[in-house]
Amino acid sequence: MKITHHTTRYLLAALLLLGLSACHKPGPAQEAGRKLDEAAEKATEAVKKSVDDADDAAERQKEKASTAMEDTEITAKVKTALMQREGMKSVTISVKTRRGLVTLTGSVASQAQADVAQQLAQAVKGVHEVDNLLVVVSPANASGNAR
Repeated sequence: MKITHHTTRYLLAALLLLGLSACHKPGPAQEAGRKLDEAAEKATEAVKKSVDDADDAAERQKEKASTAMEDTEITAKVKTALMQREGMKSVTISVKTRRGLVTLTGSVASQAQADVAQQLAQAVKGVHEVDNLLVVVSPANASGNAR
């Protein structure tokens, strides 16, 4: 819920008018006016806290969206690097990124290919760490007969 400054001003003005009208009466009316002023102050503080909380929540959502976009960009760059590397069967390599941690899964024909895939991923800007879970599969088993 977003409360604008105009809404806050109207609320305060209404509460202050009620308070002022109560102040013209002697005795108990003055006490009522004081209590009304206190209530207006508490309402103002509550509105400010609600606005601050809403701003904080919006900032957290913005940060999450930004991180997701960065991770998507990193994943695309790693996949591109793998596809452009001669001799890499990038179609058998899956790439996932979360907060700069790139996870490589799938199969490759040799440990050298697994190492190259890791190096290519690590070279992409924004990658903080690479979790290389690639499995080396002999060419005969790469067609789907791997155990």
